[in-house]
Amino acid sequence: TTLFISHLFGDISATLFKELHCPNCTTIGDNDEFNASYYSAIEVADFPNCEYVGSYAFYRCKNLKTFTFDNCETIAASAFMRTGLEGDINIPKCGTIEDDAFYGTPNIQKISCPKCTTIGMWAFGGSGNLTDIYFPLCTAIGEGAFRA
Repeated sequence: TTLFISHLFGDISATLFKELHCPNCTTIGDNDEFNASYYSAIEVADFPNCEYVGSYAFYRCKNLKTFTFDNCETIAASAFMRTGLEGDINIPKCGTIEDDAFYGTPNIQKISCPKCTTIGMWAFGGSGNLTDIYFPLCTAIGEGAFRA
């Protein structure tokens, strides 16, 4: 199931949504699906079966604090750029984190991706509070991937 949430709600204001629970969604499309213009109140994103998070999917969702993406295999470019994510991030099945995926998320402290082999440029750039990084299978790390 591919979710293009911006097409589901039309002209109604979705700025009141604080939590999104989509257990059957397997793909979140590219290009600002939950961008801050319409979904600024989102605090929790629960997509346990999602395998692909598209580019700019949660871009600038400053209130987004936590997410569940247990089956995610790819996080596309800028998917969580400039969000409010905080604390520990665990993406157990993710193999690829593309450029700028978590850029500008200063409140992330720990990141664990035990199956990740590729981290794009500036993927965690501007995340200066990272204290624990776990990528045991990673073979390619882009320029500035962890630059504070």
